Amino acid sequence: MLKTNITSSLEKCLPTCAPQEYPTLTAQKIIGGERFSFQLLMQYQQAPEWGYLGVNVALDTDLAFTQRQLVNVPVTLPVYAVAADENYLSLAPGLYPDLLMPSPYGTRYALSPDVLVCVWFDIEADDVPVGTHEIPIKITGDDGTLLAEQTLTLTRLPYTLPSIDFRFTEWFHCDCLADYYGVKVWSDEHFRIVENFARAARRQGMNMILTPIHTPPLDTAIGGERTTNQLVRITRENGEYHFHFEHLDRFIHIMDKLGFEYFELAHLFTQWGAEHAPKIVLTKDDGSEEKIFGWETDATGEEYVAFLGAYIPALIAHLCDLGVMHRCYFHISDEPNKNNYKTYLAAKEIVRDLIAPFPIMDAASNYEFYRDGIVDIAIPANNHIAPFLENEVEGLWTYYCCCQTQGVANNLIAMPAYRTRTLAYQMFKYHIVGFLQWGFNFYNTHLSIAKINPFLENAGGGWVPAGDPFVVYPAPDGTPYESIRLLIFGEVMSELRLCHLVAEKVGYDATVRLMEKFLGTISFDRCATSSAPVLALHNALLNVLG
Repeated sequence: MLKTNITSSLEKCLPTCAPQEYPTLTAQKIIGGERFSFQLLMQYQQAPEWGYLGVNVALDTDLAFTQRQLVNVPVTLPVYAVAADENYLSLAPGLYPDLLMPSPYGTRYALSPDVLVCVWFDIEADDVPVGTHEIPIKITGDDGTLLAEQTLTLTRLPYTLPSIDFRFTEWFHCDCLADYYGVKVWSDEHFRIVENFARAARRQGMNMILTPIHTPPLDTAIGGERTTNQLVRITRENGEYHFHFEHLDRFIHIMDKLGFEYFELAHLFTQWGAEHAPKIVLTKDDGSEEKIFGWETDATGEEYVAFLGAYIPALIAHLCDLGVMHRCYFHISDEPNKNNYKTYLAAKEIVRDLIAPFPIMDAASNYEFYRDGIVDIAIPANNHIAPFLENEVEGLWTYYCCCQTQGVANNLIAMPAYRTRTLAYQMFKYHIVGFLQWGFNFYNTHLSIAKINPFLENAGGGWVPAGDPFVVYPAPDGTPYESIRLLIFGEVMSELRLCHLVAEKVGYDATVRLMEKFLGTISFDRCATSSAPVLALHNALLNVLG
């Protein structure tokens, strides 16, 4: 017997479950500017002679849907057991749905007995004519026999999501791409791969990109190094530094072409306290590179301070000449805490006058860093945001990473998609203007001690909950395979824009009341526990438009 069902993108369907265990999606409204996704679930429940059933899946429509198989990936660390709650798919290791890739047999799928197979469909709403469309889905056997049929009613409304004043960055690790594909950093091939991955990020709403003017001092063991990926070429003659920007110019040109609006410049000091200089390399006359600063360099050392006095003004002048400096943000050090308040402050004082009046932003969850004016834009984790909200901080960002696993939204492999979607409503209610996450494509272990195979290891070598380090997988041709988590966060961004569109019509207060009618009181420590209220709220927001 072949069982089938259609369900929404808000369900993560485990291979041991049956299709009917997930809510059936029969109709959906969509709006211009969003990417709509749904899933076809199939399970063969009687073993044939050869042990599996071959089926072909076809949409009987002229609409330009993309069809991919949702592949289950091995997860050994779904979440830290000591920091979990009940709102996960499971807390046990196992196979979890995440990777989207074309079926090796086109539209044919092999169904093993009692194993759930998910086929993922998506389409750009802008490619759907306004009106109602019936989408028949036919499942046939290898001999052409019709085995099952499902139908989805899709209605494209005559509205389009607005642009909003919001910044979203998910840290883009250029060195990991060079390492995985074995290409020379900033070669033509490296730039091609970087562009391919950046295009996937931009498609899902990311509009700010980490720009490695020098190798970003992130997730690096003390005394260790990550692969050099420094965009600014530095030479020295008669004791004077000279800065060359041909790679930076090419990087910015690519990101401009893809539609990125903002550039966050690599951190000027090491992570977790700003105690040292980042790795900076000098290009010698013979073309070889020499490291001139790094872990052995004190952050406030005379030589590094003198270097910054030449580096930052030259960089700012060049970015001004390009006409992009007003779109740039500086970093001091990632995730400082109260124990390194003094070292962070000392680093900030070194560059304060050099950087002014351009903004400094850092992931900093201690309210004191903002209160004392040390960080212009403090980005607290979503489980530490309460003091910032209580003090009515304007222009507030937020972030999550490996430690935001209890009560709050995240985008981990084992976390339900409807829980992730809750973030859209939280950010709208509390006027959040920016979001940061650290791992778009981090393919290293903890502290970058070793490289990983992302198809087999998604927890940084057992370091962080599965899915935290990356949301795309590296395909053989230098393009990314998407994960459903990439698309799920794209839906978060679309839903946030929808909330703003509804508020334009009925006002902010009425929009929040409507949201809380379905979700209850919205706060950062309360998330949806099923897809039903989230889908109902989405449709209610669309109904407000008419």
